[in-house]
Amino acid sequence: MAARAWLNLLLLAAALALGLALALAPREAPSLAYRLSQLEASQVDRVHIARVRLPPMELRRTEQGWRVAAPVDARAAPVKVERMLALLTAQSRERLEAIQLERYDLAPPSLTVTLGRQSFGFGLVNPVTGQQYVLTGNAVYLISPRYAAAFPLAVEEILTRELFAPDEQPVVIELPGLRVALENGRWQVDPPHEGVSQDEVNRWVDRWRHALATASEVARDENPIEERALIRLTDGRTVELAIESRNPELVLLRRDEGLRLRFSPEVGRAMLAPPGPHS
Repeated sequence: MAARAWLNLLLLAAALALGLALALAPREAPSLAYRLSQLEASQVDRVHIARVRLPPMELRRTEQGWRVAAPVDARAAPVKVERMLALLTAQSRERLEAIQLERYDLAPPSLTVTLGRQSFGFGLVNPVTGQQYVLTGNAVYLISPRYAAAFPLAVEEILTRELFAPDEQPVVIELPGLRVALENGRWQVDPPHEGVSQDEVNRWVDRWRHALATASEVARDENPIEERALIRLTDGRTVELAIESRNPELVLLRRDEGLRLRFSPEVGRAMLAPPGPHS
């Protein structure tokens, strides 16, 4: 037999031997990952947050979106709620028996949250792995501390910074000395401003529609107010905004929601000035 033929047979035999060895070699068992919850975010309509020595907080899902129900009644920032609900997708490579919980600082937990019908207790962070012990059901898991960090210490951390809810569409904006109203599909400015285009008026209205504050807080106190803005919505409701300050920042108080919203000087000046090239 020719030398080339022998070489081909040897190569074939080597390939078969290698394939057999790989097939028979012990395979590493896949690492297990335990999911902490079988709930989906869409199934949760209530979030309760309880910390040791701090007032509890509660959020509720409504048809209009998530709202803070306690300690105040106000709109919640959707992105903040999404971060909290991410706990439902957390997975752990460790599942420990729920005994001697004091070892994990879980007797009682410093933070307890309830998402829908399931509660989670957060304990200490393991100094070796950097992961946090979490008690839920009848087991203790180790997960990233970022899940606990999503739950606020103060209610101001989860309040919306949007002046209006998505379903609140202004049709009239009345400021001291200025009225802008939607009439027959066009925004009309009163008193009229010469040389102002409809595009400039539209941009000005959009500043109000999509106004996003730099900070939002609970209005626990009220200062004497002389200036007000009245916003009439498509559903007929009127929202009164107290203009608490113009400088150095614009501060608006939504009395109906008990929210004080702070806007940057640049945004504040554009909102309070009449429509024009600056809009």
